[in-house]
Amino acid sequence: MTAGTGVLVTNDDGVTGEGLRRLARYLRDQHFDVVVAAPEGDESGCGTSRAVAPDGLVPTRTSTLAGLAGVPVHTVAAPPGLIVAAACQGAFGPAPDLVLAGINPGANTGPAVVHSGTVGAALTAACHRRPAVAVSLGHGAPYHWDTALHALAVLLPAVLPGARDRRRRPLVCNLNVPNVPAHRLAGVVRAGLGAHGDTRFSIQRLGPELLRATHHPAACHDEGEAPLLAAGYATVTPLRPVGEDTEALRHLAAAHRAPATLAGELP
Repeated sequence: MTAGTGVLVTNDDGVTGEGLRRLARYLRDQHFDVVVAAPEGDESGCGTSRAVAPDGLVPTRTSTLAGLAGVPVHTVAAPPGLIVAAACQGAFGPAPDLVLAGINPGANTGPAVVHSGTVGAALTAACHRRPAVAVSLGHGAPYHWDTALHALAVLLPAVLPGARDRRRRPLVCNLNVPNVPAHRLAGVVRAGLGAHGDTRFSIQRLGPELLRATHHPAACHDEGEAPLLAAGYATVTPLRPVGEDTEALRHLAAAHRAPATLAGELP
C-alpha cells in the first residue's frame, strides 16, 4: 500500500533531468504522494554538501515538468543535500516518509559514493531518520530508464517498512543498474562496496596557478559492484551516514590509555 506515503524525489543533475522526471512519474503512477525538489542546475560531485550563500538565503521557485500533472515541483538554488535537509524540516510541505534520488545517468560505485550528490542526498535523508534510495543507471545512449525503475520496484518492498514505522532504523541503499533493456536484466542482487569506482580522477599541475582535473574510465575490477553490473545484474549496497570507526575504537581500548592522554598524542 503506497497511498499516503510521502516521497521526495531529487537528484544532482538538475530539475530538468530526464531520469528525475521518469522516476517521479513512476512513483506518482504507483500512488505515492510525490514532491519534486531538485537543484536548478548541475550539482554533480557535491556529495552531502549543504553550501549556502554567506547571507544564508536559498532561492526557490515552483515549477512544472512535462508529464507530472498534480506533482508539486520546486526548483532550488542549492545542492541536493541541503534540499533533502530542508524537505525533512517541512520546507516543501509535510516532511517526506521516503527520499529517492535519481535516476542518475552513470553508475555510482565504490569510492564514488563519497562524492556523488545522488548518494549524498540519500545519506542526508538517513541523518534525518528517513529511508532512502540512490538510483543510478550505467552510462551509454540510449538510456534504459525503465530498467532502473524495474530494479527499484524489486527493492522498494524492503525499504518501505522504514517509511511507515519511525521506530525502525532507516534503510539507505545505493542502487546501480546496468544500462540494458529490461528483458536483459539478470536480477537484483546485494553487492559489497567496491574498492574502486568506474572512473579514475586525476589532477595535473599545468602551471603555477592552474590545475587540470580529469575523469578517466577505470579498468574493470573483479570485486564489488563492477563484475555484477558487467554481468547484467542491478546491485544494491546498503549504506549508512558517518559513524564511529569501531575497529579503531577497539585498538584504542586495547592500548589501555585514558582519552585525556590520547588527546595530546593523536595527529
